[in-house]
Amino acid sequence: MLQAQERNFVMERVVNFNHLVEKRVLMRVCHTLNHKVCYYQPIGDGRATSGNNIHIVMRCKNCGRCEDVFLSENDYKNHSRILKNEVGDV
Repeated sequence: MLQAQERNFVMERVVNFNHLVEKRVLMRVCHTLNHKVCYYQPIGDGRATSGNNIHIVMRCKNCGRCEDVFLSENDYKNHSRILKNEVGDV
């Protein structure tokens, strides 16, 4: 039984991307969770913008609210593997 629980935990990888979203956006209330913070996940590949920034669209898993996130080139390189895995799972 313990092995089944471990397998379920591994299959349900929980990656929190809220640290990539601006703090002022995180102060908003999630519509479905009643006074709690939204749980943002990336929904598309990053797009290059001027000034060596990468644009990523994040969507709340619970209420569906979308937010635009701009990462510097270094930040994107640090998170690129996890972002690509998460977008591939969606």
